[in-house]
Amino acid sequence: MGEPDVSVLLPFYDSRSTLLQAVESVLSNDDEVNFELILIDDGSTDYPEPVLELFRDDARVTVLRQENRGLARALNRGLKEARGRYIARMDADDVSVAGRLGKQLQHLDQTPAAVLVGGQITRVVNQMVVDNSNFPTEHAEILNGLLAGRHVMCHPAVMFRKDVVATLGGYWSHGVAEDWDLFLRLAEVGELSNLPDTVLNYRYHAGSINSRSMIAVRTNIALAIENHRRRSSGEVELNPEEFRTVSTRWRKIVIRFESASLAVYRRALSQRSAGKAASRLKSALLLLVAALLYPPFAIRRVARAVRVRAAGSWSSRVNSFSRK
Repeated sequence: MGEPDVSVLLPFYDSRSTLLQAVESVLSNDDEVNFELILIDDGSTDYPEPVLELFRDDARVTVLRQENRGLARALNRGLKEARGRYIARMDADDVSVAGRLGKQLQHLDQTPAAVLVGGQITRVVNQMVVDNSNFPTEHAEILNGLLAGRHVMCHPAVMFRKDVVATLGGYWSHGVAEDWDLFLRLAEVGELSNLPDTVLNYRYHAGSINSRSMIAVRTNIALAIENHRRRSSGEVELNPEEFRTVSTRWRKIVIRFESASLAVYRRALSQRSAGKAASRLKSALLLLVAALLYPPFAIRRVARAVRVRAAGSWSSRVNSFSRK
């Protein structure tokens, strides 16, 4: 098989119920891309061996095991073992869309300034599609979104240059929001981009609809943004404890309301997936609550919906005109 062009890093922890589909989606992704798949078992306790045994004879698959140390450390372990010049990310509860690796590899090959490329995602709750992303595709808009705390890239949907990330030291050691920090550090040395194509089916699950864990994520996102600002101005970076010490009361209040709004919004998506009239009504009410908790998020969602609808309407008009 030779040295792979792409190393796909798929860390997992207690994901036996979804691991098989995630792995199969990568292995069947694109026959024309020379890739390896590195599975990192981060101390699973749900006995994933029967699933892993299915791929024991596939030369493309490597399994690494470690005690439970968290996502960032699992990814850094995978980076050390990876042989590809590009690194693609995957999570154990997501499904890679066919052709994804080839499209992202081609983009990085043809765009020397790009250090990372993502793509659009389909959001799935309870096996039902509830939403499609409309992430920006150009570097400036992506960077502005990240600095504003907006989700404009999806971590398990990205591919990046291994050598560049190696020079940056890999993922940070501060826990969650390791992706936000990496995106911003990469943006300091090259360009970020998203493909207009859908590259991943992204599952929302119970663990992601959690207000308490959301506070930790949003706090670390704010830390990543602050440290980007500090690097840009030549100041010393902060660790989480220092950041909590210097953060104003207002910033902490904003983070709590952001977190609560996002948690309620994800609950609304979960209700929408039920498909029943009562569930749709409950979803609408939850969306209203999410909007009241943090109006800026609601304004962005409405603006995005208007853009998507306008683009669809314009596309329909063009298609209609072309048929005449």
